[in-house]
Amino acid sequence: CSYSTDVAEWPQKIDEDARQYWMKKGSKDCQNCKKTSFSSSKKIYENEARYCQKTYFTYTHKPTGREYERDWLCYSVSQGKLYCFSCILIYNKSYSSKFTSEGFDDWKHAPHYIKSHEESVSHREALITLLTLKNKSCQINPQLEAQVESEKKYWRTLLERVVEVIKFICERGLALRGRDEKIGSPTNGNYLGLLELLAKFDPFLDEHIKKYANKGKGHVSYLSKTISEEFIAIIGSNIQEFIIKELKTSKYFSISVDSTPDVSHTDQLTLILRYVLPSGPVERFVQFLDMEGHTAGQMYNSLIDFFSKHDIDMADCRGQSYDNASNMSGKYNGLQAKIKELNSYAEYIPCFAHSLNLVGISAAESCQEAVRFFDFVESLYVFFSASTLRWKILVSEISKTKKTFLVKKMSETRWFARYDAVHALLSSFDVIKLALLLLSEDQDQKAEYRLKAHSLHASMLKLETCFLIIFWEKILSRVHATSTALQRANLSLNSATHLLKSQKLLIKFGTRD
Repeated sequence: CSYSTDVAEWPQKIDEDARQYWMKKGSKDCQNCKKTSFSSSKKIYENEARYCQKTYFTYTHKPTGREYERDWLCYSVSQGKLYCFSCILIYNKSYSSKFTSEGFDDWKHAPHYIKSHEESVSHREALITLLTLKNKSCQINPQLEAQVESEKKYWRTLLERVVEVIKFICERGLALRGRDEKIGSPTNGNYLGLLELLAKFDPFLDEHIKKYANKGKGHVSYLSKTISEEFIAIIGSNIQEFIIKELKTSKYFSISVDSTPDVSHTDQLTLILRYVLPSGPVERFVQFLDMEGHTAGQMYNSLIDFFSKHDIDMADCRGQSYDNASNMSGKYNGLQAKIKELNSYAEYIPCFAHSLNLVGISAAESCQEAVRFFDFVESLYVFFSASTLRWKILVSEISKTKKTFLVKKMSETRWFARYDAVHALLSSFDVIKLALLLLSEDQDQKAEYRLKAHSLHASMLKLETCFLIIFWEKILSRVHATSTALQRANLSLNSATHLLKSQKLLIKFGTRD
């Protein structure tokens, strides 16, 4: 009986005769990499054709510089895809990996995924099993099958617990790792700490930790950071695949992006997709995209690369929403303009809350009296918060009344959050004024602080200060309410229009009172 050397033509389930045949013969005839042009592997990426490469079938061991062949990697001439010889023989084609089921052909990211599969636990176990069977005349006896099944059941039971702990931590945005990775250490992080906690009530997990923990490198325990990081990547990939599948079912979508620095001070582009399901509209965070710069062109390229990689048609984009930064909102060279060149139906809608914030900043900074007023409000907070004793005196005076508002720090980025600071000042005006008077007369205070308290107290006695507190509290309370309402997920277009119209009327007529 002859067997095809094209792995893609093998059946879904390899029978025992075929398995024994290929175990004895090896993978050389199935690799199809020596005299093949790889023409059937052609794949287009943004008008650029890419193919399978001969270099994929070898790798260099960095410490020694020696080159080795990947004898497990096979090329299918009929499909133009790569398959794993070892995994197919051991797990059959039903195993959930592109190298065993449908074949791998992502040539743009091939080196990364080939290396990832090569270093995976499942691939290594397949190689070991294949070698073991080959040394035992390729016979899979019932005893070995029972042993393999027992091992699979054991590790699957463990991994169920490990995955649940990882999901619990990630859902809450907590850090996994601590200062060390030793079981029993109080600084081993949330991941190992939670496993230790569960082990107190789970005999299986307790026995596993006692047997395998703190063994060091080279010992399989499935408790290391490597395993947790692999599972996070797998879970993240599955979630992203689910979102993209959901998106393609919905067809039409809108995008929202914004750049944000991470803890390593590297800027990343946050990508959010919005689309409509039968149950209603949804908003999904998809991925942080690496940014090479802040120009519209660089952000555009990052977006297009992502959509091309996941086969998402930009022609189905019906909306885009960003803040008012020039690189985003620019009419001719902004990100929104570049996307509209690609798809004229992708209407740009700026963030109304951000627009309102910019209007407030611009309006207040154009008035010297307003600048001086908010500087005074900030000075009050700085003066009291800089000393625990001064803060204690303020709290003591407020506790004697029914007032509950302490001085608040003003937000440097969200201008309308200044409402909290002004509202607190208006609500506790008399108490704050009294606390300043007491501090200005307190001989236990340093002279410079008594002088500062006297200066702030004198400012609070001025009519213009009282007027500006009342004026800005009235304006900011309405603007703050509008800004908050504009950010609600269930806000309708009609409600947003009425809110902005009422805001304009307040500014136009309300300030005349």
